[in-house]
Amino acid sequence: MPIRDAILRLGCVAAGACCASTPALAQSSAAWPGVAADPMNPVPVIGAGDRDPAGLSPYRLPASRTPSGQLYEPPYLLREPQRTASGWELYGFAEAGVLLGDAHQRNALFRRYRDIDKGFSLQRFDAQALKPDQARFIEIVGGSAGRRDQFYGLKVGRYNDYRISLSFNETPHIYSTSARPIWQGVGTGTLTLPLASGVAAGGASTNNATNAAAVQRLIQQTADTELGVTRRTGAARIELRLGEGWTFLSSYAIERRQGARAFGGNEGNGETVEPVDYRTHDLHAGLQFADDTSHFNLALSASLFRNSIDSLRWENPFQHPVGALRILGGRADLVPDNEAYNAKLEYARALPALWRGRFTATVELGAMRQNERLIPPTVTSGIGAPFGTGFNGNFDLWNTTAALSQAHADARIDTRLVDLGLSLAPARGLTVRSTLRHRETRNGTRYTAFNPQTEQYGYIIQDTNASRIFSNTNNVHYRSIPFAGAQDNLKLGGEYQVRRRAVLSAELERENTRRDHRERERTWEDRLRLGYTDRGFESLTVRLSYEQANRRGSDYLSNPYRAFYTESLPAYTVTTANLLDRLHNLEELRKFDLADRRQQVLRVRLNHLPRADVDLGVTLQSKTNKYPADFGRTGVQAQHALNLDAGYLPTPVTAVNAYYSRQWSKMQQSGAADLGSAGAAGCLGLPPRCSNAFGAPGSIYPAELAWSAASQDRSSSFGLGLRHDFGRPKLELQYTQVSSRSPLGYAYASVNALQSPAFAAQAADGFADITYAWRALDAGLRLPMSRTIALRLFYRHEIVRISDWHYSGLDPGIVVGNRVYLDAGPANYRVDLFGVLLQFTL
Repeated sequence: MPIRDAILRLGCVAAGACCASTPALAQSSAAWPGVAADPMNPVPVIGAGDRDPAGLSPYRLPASRTPSGQLYEPPYLLREPQRTASGWELYGFAEAGVLLGDAHQRNALFRRYRDIDKGFSLQRFDAQALKPDQARFIEIVGGSAGRRDQFYGLKVGRYNDYRISLSFNETPHIYSTSARPIWQGVGTGTLTLPLASGVAAGGASTNNATNAAAVQRLIQQTADTELGVTRRTGAARIELRLGEGWTFLSSYAIERRQGARAFGGNEGNGETVEPVDYRTHDLHAGLQFADDTSHFNLALSASLFRNSIDSLRWENPFQHPVGALRILGGRADLVPDNEAYNAKLEYARALPALWRGRFTATVELGAMRQNERLIPPTVTSGIGAPFGTGFNGNFDLWNTTAALSQAHADARIDTRLVDLGLSLAPARGLTVRSTLRHRETRNGTRYTAFNPQTEQYGYIIQDTNASRIFSNTNNVHYRSIPFAGAQDNLKLGGEYQVRRRAVLSAELERENTRRDHRERERTWEDRLRLGYTDRGFESLTVRLSYEQANRRGSDYLSNPYRAFYTESLPAYTVTTANLLDRLHNLEELRKFDLADRRQQVLRVRLNHLPRADVDLGVTLQSKTNKYPADFGRTGVQAQHALNLDAGYLPTPVTAVNAYYSRQWSKMQQSGAADLGSAGAAGCLGLPPRCSNAFGAPGSIYPAELAWSAASQDRSSSFGLGLRHDFGRPKLELQYTQVSSRSPLGYAYASVNALQSPAFAAQAADGFADITYAWRALDAGLRLPMSRTIALRLFYRHEIVRISDWHYSGLDPGIVVGNRVYLDAGPANYRVDLFGVLLQFTL
């Protein structure tokens, strides 16, 4: 995008903010662009100035360190400003130059969130004007001008009076640079097949193998297409001090997402392309008050999401006949327009007469609404083959909104939160805290799939399949499930200063959760947290914490959803063909968010200071979850991490840092396949006597169909950095390496537990490991040419190697059977990137 377009957009944002009468939601970060910390925009800019020997650093006596004992790196000296006759102090910086080497690399993984190319680049600029006698300021910042990762910002204000911020930024998200979609209209709501030999909607041939060959020829003639979504965000924010402790804040942000990404299809069509054209309006208004004893905060927000393309239609190049009727394509509803509103009131007051106490209260109300116009179950027209006794083959009775029980979604969810807290200091060194929190969710969404024209429950799926139309003997999910619930938390804890700079903490918590329409109506969890921090040692800081939690609950019901299926209707008739309908799941299976669980978490952090210019750190974290269930998550789920870091500042102009991190995790799951028929289970007959209990007589889950899976993840990272100032020339080096390996193994009681027992030898006992390796070397050298001009040279070497069995055997734009795949997934790459940039300082 040309830079003038970005400036025009920024002006539009400002004009919109001035004209808007509604408050806006935007975080302060949304109103001021973050500065990208990459090799071309390091933060701060390499050698933006000389180091300040008087700043916080290890070269002061005593050495300057953080509260946890780590060294402060010497800060940069402030740049000397240019002063005007009117009293303004001016600062400015700009960096521009050329990018060389592999900057044109098109690999999607490399370009995922950045826009890099060869040639000229205005990398970054910033300017600041201060008028100290009036406390006024103006700040401008920007970077990556004209690219899809550009950012700009403007701040104007007066310290302790008012502040106005405007910003605009872009972020690309590239999914593929080698996709080969076969349709015309990519990026729109209509995908049509081109005029090509052997290719037609509904299949040019009655033989799908012939159709697949024609589609493959079309793909080979299609150029690579980039699929991605670009996010553009403009924001405005105002902060105004009203006096006497009052502050008013308001902001507005608009985010636009445009592009296209891979999407599904119907009846084995494979991958289509979803258009993305979203707008999100975030509005926020707030009023704050603070004095010596009280704090008050009122915040109102609204987020309005709009999708300019409400559905996607596509033509299908394969044959999917329903009787004599050819299915030409399909349709899918896309993300609906929706709104979210929130009001929050916070209050805090000091209670000095009550053991130096402090009271806090928060009340929050939320509302989410979605009232999108619904689309019919199918776009297919004409008369096809009947399906059982539920569908007579007439698609025309199902392809208009007259087939719906309501025209709009009318979806609504409301949330409420009350949080009360009290802290007291009844004795020296002792603080006691208590918190009571209540949160509830109410779901007012109700939808029933009922066709008034045919007076039938159910719907057509994938535009062709009528198996979900109720025929009095099939079990169909025909009503929406209004999931809702409430949660209460009670905490009691405190801290005790056992000696100077040493604090011991403890906390007990009880959490009660009620859930509507879930397998467990209630769960309760007790937590104990212990902590110890000690900064009283001469060269060592210790931080220890331990947490234990135990979750239990009410009786577990394997099928709480009967009321939302047609088996609950009076017209439903039990027959020998539907004996398994009432068996929703394996009786002993426990969903992990409801299952009994015992959790333990240990965290250790040690900072050691062997000498004034060195700091060493060790972090250890261990988290285990023990699930006693036989099916679902089982055994011990573990996550462990070890981090080592070191810093060395031998002189004010030299710094060395290094770190190493290692993570381990494992998880086990167990389940059982079902026989799929009452006859095979030996329970064919009336009244129903089939069982869903594992291994029980007449069970559809016999012991021979049990299976288990175990996944493990191993990852590590290593980094080594060096900074050195050779007088005015300045050098920075950084090497980073990340690697991971994820094995997934499985076992089964017999080959019959597999979907295809004949392929047991090929299935073996696990998938191939998923591996990932990333290495990067960054080097930067700044060479001053004058007081205001410097040359910056940088080099980046980056390598990625990835192996993922999900994509094994896929080639870009491949047809497998009657399924089209757009690309072959993430690919390896190697990049050597060079930059020659000039820095200008005012």
